[in-house]
Amino acid sequence: MPLTFDVSPDEIEAFMEDTNEQLAVLDQTIVELEARPNDEVLLQAIFRAAHTLKGNAGLIQHHRMADLTHALETVLDRLRKGQLAVTPALIDVILSSVDGLKALKEELVTREESAVDVEAAAHRLHAFEQDEPATAGGASGNASPLLLTPEVLERLGRPGAAPAYRITASVDASSIAPAARIYQLHTALGELADVLATTPPPDEIEMGSTAARYEAVALSEMGVEKLQEALAAIPEVLAVEVTDQVAPCPDGRPDGAPAPTPEAAPTAGSPSVELDTRVRISTSQLDRLMNLTGELVVSRTHLLQIESDIAARRDEGATTDLNQVTVHLSRIIDQLHEEVMRARMVPVSSLFVKFPRLVRDVSRRLNKNVEFIIEGQETELDRSVIEAIGDPIIHLLRNAIDHGLEPPEERRRAGKPETGTVRLAARQQEGHIRITVSDDGQGIDPDTMRRSAVEKGQMSREDAQALSDAEAIELIFRPGMSTKQQVTDLSGRGVGMDIVRTNIERLNGSVEIQTEVGVGTTFELALPLTLAIIPAMLVTTGNNVYAVPLSSVVEVHRLTERQILTVDGREVIRLRNQVLPVLHLRRLFHVEAGNGSNGHGAIGQLVVIRWGRTEAGLVVDELIGNQQVVIKSLGPLLTGIRGLAGGSILGNGRIALILDVPNLIKLAARR
Repeated sequence: MPLTFDVSPDEIEAFMEDTNEQLAVLDQTIVELEARPNDEVLLQAIFRAAHTLKGNAGLIQHHRMADLTHALETVLDRLRKGQLAVTPALIDVILSSVDGLKALKEELVTREESAVDVEAAAHRLHAFEQDEPATAGGASGNASPLLLTPEVLERLGRPGAAPAYRITASVDASSIAPAARIYQLHTALGELADVLATTPPPDEIEMGSTAARYEAVALSEMGVEKLQEALAAIPEVLAVEVTDQVAPCPDGRPDGAPAPTPEAAPTAGSPSVELDTRVRISTSQLDRLMNLTGELVVSRTHLLQIESDIAARRDEGATTDLNQVTVHLSRIIDQLHEEVMRARMVPVSSLFVKFPRLVRDVSRRLNKNVEFIIEGQETELDRSVIEAIGDPIIHLLRNAIDHGLEPPEERRRAGKPETGTVRLAARQQEGHIRITVSDDGQGIDPDTMRRSAVEKGQMSREDAQALSDAEAIELIFRPGMSTKQQVTDLSGRGVGMDIVRTNIERLNGSVEIQTEVGVGTTFELALPLTLAIIPAMLVTTGNNVYAVPLSSVVEVHRLTERQILTVDGREVIRLRNQVLPVLHLRRLFHVEAGNGSNGHGAIGQLVVIRWGRTEAGLVVDELIGNQQVVIKSLGPLLTGIRGLAGGSILGNGRIALILDVPNLIKLAARR
């Protein structure tokens, strides 16, 4: 039977957004807690996140999620009070509960009950509560006396008020979640009566009180029998007693109860709460803003073209006016472009926050001790790039732990500390973001890669031996390549590294490896800051216009046919004691000679491009100049053409094809 929740689509969206945020906080902070068990600030942050989740679940009446969160909150409360010790086993159970909450929140979308056994999960949490003796105020202790304040007494004595009752109840000592039952009892009473006072106090009940006894004073028209029957129906609630005997002692307090102390009033000059002025913006809204900005960029280029045409006709007055408008419009567009790009940029911490949990889970499964270090979390990257690089980084982190780091005993024999180090770092450099995943493990042995390639039938022994060490290490990116002897659910099938390179290059990025046997390995991802608008160099070949991403252009030279040499059947050019492979765009894209071209390529332009550490030369007809271009998809018919990454509309209405530099360099090297 489908689940039903009385919530609107807007409320579901708000719930999912906030819940995902709190679950991400729990994933990160709980893993940190294992390393810093006595960090009170960290414990408070964890407890607040769990408390917020419980409140969210309660608001939409998601009882299964509220019950599990309440059980989790009870354990967290004991942790922050120093009544439980942080152990790996406890962290395992807490993280397992967080995983359960992730599945439970999806019930709101699927409307189907998930496979999460809430009672069993709560029981596992409750088992840790029993591991340590109860302290004062714990589950075995007595609750504080019920306090009837002057305000409560005034309500009790108000003429025409509903009958008053004193309710007492206790929770079964064998209950798997006594705090949850107290919370359920209090909530049920609140639906049946006007609750004036309780012990434990309402705020403690909300936070997961460990008291086993509940007492309340309430006003209700239901009568003793119906109230008692309704409350006694709650599972694991025992000895429910409802009586109309609520008369207090003369000062409003039961005998022996301490006198109430007034709450401290805020003093003048105390700090005020600083409101968060940030707003959430949907990706679709950002995309619309970016498209509008792109149209403005096109319009500005068009205006510049009109200005050039008018200048050619020597209409000085119109030229001056148009120049002023163009300058003004350019300034506005630059500001709008900057603001929109800033809005799209998000810290990589929004992605990195997910990885400590991953590293912990993988390292415990493999019985390896891992210190995980994250650096440069404040580095900003376009959110579209952030969304695309998550899986590649996951592959690299898993490989670093599984392939890179040796088992503890092997590290000990090698004179290394038993705990291996995996480092994830981000930095901005030369218009790119560089993300590195490194380990201090065994490194990649080129001889092992050669041997593995031969064993898997990927090349002959002679071809493998002819490879340089760098080329042998690059074999790791071939589909089906793996040096792992035993296939596991984590690795060994040769799937992963080829996907990493493919996904990164799809973003116009690159992957480089630095490794030393016995010392460790570093994978470096170079990524563009954004995928929306890029500076490019416009060139022509025949009648076609091409855009070369400016970040990949090294230099430009006028070229004659005599400068091109042939080595082993491949065209190259010698440039300052460096031999570069040459690729003719005319031949690659089968372009016919156009108006004003050099016809047979006797004279052209050589654009030297670089990706990673590799350079190549592109032979084109002429240079147009540098310009910002708005990247557009080529559509399904043209997608997949080697050497093309997209298209752009220029100010004069012509289409420029954006070149895929990584693939062009590969093609040049092969030819």
